[in-house]
Amino acid sequence: MDDIIQTVKLEVTLDCEQGSSLSKIWSYVELAQRRLLQQHGLDPESVTIDDALKRYLWPYITRLSEMMFIDAGSTIHDTSANAVVSDAARDFLSLSVDEAESRFPALIMRASRRAINKEIFGREEGNEKLLRSANSYKLIQELSRAREKGVTQVQLSKTFELDPRST
Repeated sequence: MDDIIQTVKLEVTLDCEQGSSLSKIWSYVELAQRRLLQQHGLDPESVTIDDALKRYLWPYITRLSEMMFIDAGSTIHDTSANAVVSDAARDFLSLSVDEAESRFPALIMRASRRAINKEIFGREEGNEKLLRSANSYKLIQELSRAREKGVTQVQLSKTFELDPRST
């Protein structure tokens, strides 16, 4: 189970400031399970994410460090190091996954800026030179979100309305 939870944390962190919807989180759980089955020589096609598994994993996911749960632009729960646990956060933590999905239909899980920097740059404070340039940081995030699918220079230029020679 630790491998599954750590995969969710890594993938959500790599989604950067865009964050991950609950459906995307469950796809990361599926991805982690497939990887584990392949590592043990088992059939990765037999993976199913059912409601029982979601209910089991939900408390662990909501307590991952350096994560935020956001709905309609408002932070509901923040597990960052300096975050204060509010009454709203306590209420959120008491919800089942089904209750959370129905109560917060636009729920997004997002890593803290510190966690994103640590994953992308290898240190929490990030890379000063890249962080000073808003476009550079956005480009790095886009590359992170693309992962193994990749993204072309032309796509990046169109997305950020930049001259392709400067991307």
